[in-house]
Amino acid sequence: MKNKSSFLTFILAIAVFVSMSISAFSYASTDGKNILTTENIKTIYDSYYKEMPVTYAMNDSRNVLNRSSFAEMNSINIDISTKEGQSEFFDLYEETGSLVEMAHSVNLYYALCNQKDRGVGTAIVRPDGRIKQVFVGDNGATYALNIDEELQKQLEDSDLNLDATTAMFLGIPMYAEGILLTDGSVEYYLPKNIRGGKLEIDKLYSVSSVFDDISANSEDILYGAVVLGEEHRDERGKYCPPTGG
Repeated sequence: MKNKSSFLTFILAIAVFVSMSISAFSYASTDGKNILTTENIKTIYDSYYKEMPVTYAMNDSRNVLNRSSFAEMNSINIDISTKEGQSEFFDLYEETGSLVEMAHSVNLYYALCNQKDRGVGTAIVRPDGRIKQVFVGDNGATYALNIDEELQKQLEDSDLNLDATTAMFLGIPMYAEGILLTDGSVEYYLPKNIRGGKLEIDKLYSVSSVFDDISANSEDILYGAVVLGEEHRDERGKYCPPTGG
């Protein structure tokens, strides 16, 4: 009788343990919370910021560039300030299914630039380190990626796989410039500058939200004929219209 009682106690203990384990597993599974780890943040930053070689002529008499703050500039290379451009943009996305696949390097970089008596601005830099243009005193607002608490929450609330997420700077000519975050499948856009649309700066949006904004504000995005100089032609000879302010 004693052995039978001990056996029943043992079975009951196992049942309780299994029940608790299932309950704990269910909680972990259904919670489904994205957690942005220190490693995730480092991976995103490393994919976005590039350190330029020391051999480049980085400075001139007025400007000192931060070597570890370089971000490559990419563009969709479609001017959506026309109806034809908007149709081309949507058609190309339907064909590729990815803004990353639509992006092309414009062979220029953004970088933080310390200007004497003017503070920190954003420089547009050629591959050889020569400065093409400087946005004075904007503290990098033109392009800088800063994963603060607010952006961290937005990333964790997104559908991105944060263990595989990387970032790139991407312009949609005559509509927006911003940062594209992708895990190789899902893509989100963080506008840094926008013209004609209604998206908020430094807020994370799904690609579908970007498309909805373009469609809903199509007329506001339309612009007159744009005359482009040779400085807007890429290495393949194709024009890359600037993003309007």
